[in-house]
Amino acid sequence: ASCELRWETLPDDLPNLACELEAGDHVIGYELAADPGQYAQKLQAHTRYDIYDQGYWDESDVRLASAPFAVEGRTIEPRHGLAARDTTGKLWTYEGTRDADRPFYSRHETGPGWQTYTALTSLSPYTQDLYSLVDVKPSAATRGRGDIAARDASGTLWYYDRHTNDTPYAPRVKVGGGWNVYDRIDGAGDLDRDGYVDLLARDKAGVLWLYKGTGSFTGARFKARVKVGGGWGAYDRLAGGADLTGDGRADLLARDRAGVLWLYRGTGDGTHPYTARTQIGGGWQGYDQLVVTGDLTDDGKADAVARDRSGVLWLYKGTGKATGTFTGRTRIG
Repeated sequence: ASCELRWETLPDDLPNLACELEAGDHVIGYELAADPGQYAQKLQAHTRYDIYDQGYWDESDVRLASAPFAVEGRTIEPRHGLAARDTTGKLWTYEGTRDADRPFYSRHETGPGWQTYTALTSLSPYTQDLYSLVDVKPSAATRGRGDIAARDASGTLWYYDRHTNDTPYAPRVKVGGGWNVYDRIDGAGDLDRDGYVDLLARDKAGVLWLYKGTGSFTGARFKARVKVGGGWGAYDRLAGGADLTGDGRADLLARDRAGVLWLYRGTGDGTHPYTARTQIGGGWQGYDQLVVTGDLTDDGKADAVARDRSGVLWLYKGTGKATGTFTGRTRIG
């Protein structure tokens, strides 16, 4: 946590301490002490617990005055967004609105120079706007959510850690060389449910490999690769990172070269991460981009977006079910 004295508004000029915390579960402890030499003193503690889903003070959806600390009110759903690289190499972020009729706010530029990469992927859907007003670095509980992996033309893989405030990403960290053996590199979400997001890579023989995340800020970002299986060369598009079926496990979408979309349900097991595939439906060959975005519509179910070859973006609202995974598409713009 990051704590500071904000202002003195309590009776008798008592200090008012405000703390900012990264998303996740926390236990806050405090101690009240009398002045030295006093045998007895009556003490009163006044606490207020707020959730600021907008990132601003005094705009809370959940508020409880006086201890004990507890949550009341509606559940705050994550605000998911989207990253997009344009043809000049600029990276843009689209912050989510939680509104199905208008899922994204206007874009804002993250930075130029991303054209040097031959593969670029978010490791999981964004769960908050990258430009956070909370000056606390991401904790292990949210490690990798919003992070980016990028491969350059020489085959070197780089890792961009999500940062805070005016710089959404810290300076890139070298993962290693030799990644030109893969023709697809895709974020997988937390496949083994250890709290850290993972990466999928498919080699040119059609074998799919899993790189488990470590959650480290200072050491290697991934563990040694684990073989998922062969035969994945049948697909020309993979998209994963979020739970599409409501069981708490990250799933994967795969489109074959005939335009049929398949669902691989996550098992939560890092050795055998997916069950046998289930067909979602045909006709998906009209799209040249497919991304599992997380919940864009504030209903607690992960959604997907697809871009057709004329440049129109479409929203596929998730149902949270393995059968009938998406409702009909809605035009975004």
